[in-house]
Amino acid sequence: MSEANKMKYKKRYERNGCTKEQLRRLVELGALTAAEYAEITGESY
Repeated sequence: MSEANKMKYKKRYERNGCTKEQLRRLVELGALTAAEYAEITGESY
């Protein structure tokens, strides 16, 4: 995933525009990596 997309999801998460469940689904779909999920949420996948 590109850095721009990762930052987009990080900003959405920070302003409560998406949930951890939605981010987990993105990991399952391959749109985010587990490492990116951890960076965004501060929790391991």
